[in-house]
Amino acid sequence: MPTQLPSVPPADKRLVDVFALFLEQPGRGLSTKRKFRAKFKLFLGRYGERPVGLITADVLEEWFCFLEERKGYSEGHLAFHRSSQRTFWKWAAAAGWVAVNPATNDQELFGQPGACGDCE
Repeated sequence: MPTQLPSVPPADKRLVDVFALFLEQPGRGLSTKRKFRAKFKLFLGRYGERPVGLITADVLEEWFCFLEERKGYSEGHLAFHRSSQRTFWKWAAAAGWVAVNPATNDQELFGQPGACGDCE
């Protein structure tokens, strides 16, 4: 069960704080935590100060387009990022941090690289 700060509605909590709580959950070894931190470093740098409730499927789609188009990530590297995002958002929804899991649209959002279409 996540540790919540008093008087802060879950959806208003900063993404970076919710991610820290995710890493504190039992069952995650140091190696796993390091991998998650590495995969989320850029994402948290870009979106970490936003309330977790404002991270939508559109934000995730924008993120994957950024990784693919601007950063030139390979198919394998993108697959690992997608998997990490799915794991985090599944936990966040189950723990009550978000009402709707933004990573549930697996066909479009987590499909093949190049599926982002007109990335800017």
